[in-house]
Amino acid sequence: MRQFLFILCAFLCTRIAYGQSVEQAEEAYDSRNYSAAISLYESAILEGDISGEIFFNLGNAYFINGQLGEAILHYRLAEQYLPRDAVIKRQLDRARSERFDGITTENDWVVIMSNITSDWLTLTEISLITFVVWVLFFIVFAIGIRRQGMMLTVSLFGAIMLITVSLLGTRLYVETQRPAGVILVNQTAVMSGPGDSYLSLFTLYEASEIRILDERDGWVRLVLPDNRQGWIRENTMGIVNQ
Repeated sequence: MRQFLFILCAFLCTRIAYGQSVEQAEEAYDSRNYSAAISLYESAILEGDISGEIFFNLGNAYFINGQLGEAILHYRLAEQYLPRDAVIKRQLDRARSERFDGITTENDWVVIMSNITSDWLTLTEISLITFVVWVLFFIVFAIGIRRQGMMLTVSLFGAIMLITVSLLGTRLYVETQRPAGVILVNQTAVMSGPGDSYLSLFTLYEASEIRILDERDGWVRLVLPDNRQGWIRENTMGIVNQ
């Protein structure tokens, strides 16, 4: 019993501390002390106080502070929690319009399929929808094999199930095998291999958005929306990951 009370007390104290960190960050943001707000929001996130609103506020603080790469990274993190929020989308578009590199639409069909759901649904939501459709299909199928004239309904539910499973599958594949990243340094050379001894292919600038294909010894292999590939140091970028 004492152990349970100790754990409960520790949990409550931790949650109070988390709330205070966020409150202090909001006070710093409101007083236009954006550097302090950034530090406090980052501390709150490290402590586990994570939400779309916190990522969005942190993105705003970075944007006003002139750190465009960090701003885009945190707007995209906020978007994963609040995919239908028009304000986040507007701020993200605004930040993208100010970067050195222009925006290029991704043309990888797997990424395009993933974006069909990521623009409107969280990963949890699309997973729940897929599960519900899967259950409904088998209920309708079980009824259909006992009754005449239900083949069209069974076929319809089967098609819907295949679509939702495909959308969920591509979403999971992209988020685990093709995660998005954002360049956070002023500029970085893209090499032909994972090391400084390889040939420099081109330069990427702050706030450029990439897809990560591989990781090796502190380097990541990337692909750009225009299909250019190469290697950059891992510490020059941040990963958009929920």
